[in-house]
Amino acid sequence: MSAPRRLVMFSTGHTEIGGCGRHSSLLAEGLARRGWDVRVISRAGTARRPRLHRRPGLMVFEVPGNHRLGAALYLLCAIALGLLWGRRAVFLAFQLGSQVLAAGLCARLWSRPSIALSTSNGEQGEVMQSLRSAWRGLHRRWLRGATRLVGQTEAARVELANLTRPERVVVIPNPVELPDVAPPLDGRPRAVYTGRLADEKGLDVLLDAWAVVADGRPGASLTLVGEGGRFRSVEADLRVQAMSDAVLRETVRFTGWVEDVEAFLLDADVFVMPSHWEGLSNALLEACAQRRLVVASDIPGNTAILGDDHPFLFPPGDAGGLADALAGAFDDPDRRVDARRRVDETIERFGIERILDRYEAVLAEASAG
Repeated sequence: MSAPRRLVMFSTGHTEIGGCGRHSSLLAEGLARRGWDVRVISRAGTARRPRLHRRPGLMVFEVPGNHRLGAALYLLCAIALGLLWGRRAVFLAFQLGSQVLAAGLCARLWSRPSIALSTSNGEQGEVMQSLRSAWRGLHRRWLRGATRLVGQTEAARVELANLTRPERVVVIPNPVELPDVAPPLDGRPRAVYTGRLADEKGLDVLLDAWAVVADGRPGASLTLVGEGGRFRSVEADLRVQAMSDAVLRETVRFTGWVEDVEAFLLDADVFVMPSHWEGLSNALLEACAQRRLVVASDIPGNTAILGDDHPFLFPPGDAGGLADALAGAFDDPDRRVDARRRVDETIERFGIERILDRYEAVLAEASAG
């Protein structure tokens, strides 16, 4: 009997809240189910000491990373473990930070294939950040030497193609788990947002719009599911904004962090994603998987999922446009049917099994090349 195929993955926040952690864990767990021997070396912002998690086909080693020396400590541990585990492995760097440096070095020393996966694009995305970092020379070198670069969207493909030969760049979107049956809607004026309460999410604009939409609408409620997290948190400001307005004070609820958002999604017909920028939102994919009526900012990361002609798009940062889209999602039966139909037609291509098929094809191609 041949040994399992091995993948050594360098990631961040693998067991923590947030879209990157969810993306990383879905890929690792899915490939382990398919018979891969998956070893994950993760930089963990909440860990105070190294931690090791084991399950069949999957091993996760977490390196404490929430301090000034976090990147250096992660590099040391990741390179040591990558070399220990990597003799016959494929290396995958999840995000383009110190993970790329560790994966690139290990791949070079073992003469093995490496894949770099970008999870965000644009001015604040990983490509731009990596090229502004103190390690930018090494970043460019290892990214140019990677067997494949993976982006989530066509916009990401364009950025990544500037770093290597275009034929080495592939687009594979985030995966999502799909329910067996599409959950129903109930017609109540309830909306929900899930994700980090961070500056780029446009949640202050959402509260401005909600104050207009909820005023005089019996039973209206908006639930913000999540917390500010470690980066660009605006949670405190949002809570002050909500308490400062009589309508918001009565109709907006903050849950804090929750482990499973499904119940909150199913309790609301409308999901709101008002971000100023996104790579490819796991929260949006999860809402589409539950067939919610999505109101979203018209940005490339959102339209890559919803399409350019989704009926409830609005210009990013436009509180009036967001209020109109929310009102339509509650009140316009034809647009509600159209939005639901469009989500039904598009979400299947993001299903976890289809995405795993595509990753396995890339891994096999990289190994053969």
